[in-house]
Amino acid sequence: MVGLLVLLGAAGLLLTLGIAGATMVTAQRPPRRTMGHALAHGLPVDPAELGIPFESWDLRRPDGAVLHVWDLRPGRASPGTPVGILLHGWGSSRIDLLARVAPWLDRFQRLLLVDQRGHGSSTGPSTTIGRLETGDAIALVERLGDESVILVGWSMGAVVACRAAAALPAPVVGVVAVGAYPSGRRALDQ
Repeated sequence: MVGLLVLLGAAGLLLTLGIAGATMVTAQRPPRRTMGHALAHGLPVDPAELGIPFESWDLRRPDGAVLHVWDLRPGRASPGTPVGILLHGWGSSRIDLLARVAPWLDRFQRLLLVDQRGHGSSTGPSTTIGRLETGDAIALVERLGDESVILVGWSMGAVVACRAAAALPAPVVGVVAVGAYPSGRRALDQ
């Protein structure tokens, strides 16, 4: 009987470790929401499908990650308005942000939608659920030079926006944080 309990205990421990390991891998490597995802779900694959003029460019990071950016120029807001940077949440992408871009088109002359590391079509093996992404957002703001910026983020993107704004108070004139989680430990249960 003791042997059976030891065997069941060992099996339970192995199962728990396996589930924890799989959760960690999945957390760091979310599903990629790329063009294939958009086509499969009848979503627009780029801003041109919504009639929004844009350019594509890359933000190259020192660790080798390459973040893909859509630089939208809707031209509806007053000249001199800040640049809006939209930051998606965990498991999302700039393609998903296209569904959320409409309310912002009249508020900004320029909007940046970025695939954060480990998401969408950006390179980099995995996400860090906000840790390195904050430095990426800071680099994106710094690339804009002296332009005023408003950071808009959802979930993980909201946390990244708040952390980046705290590190760069001068060019960041506002943050809109939708559904920010309170700490990295709570990132996956929101």
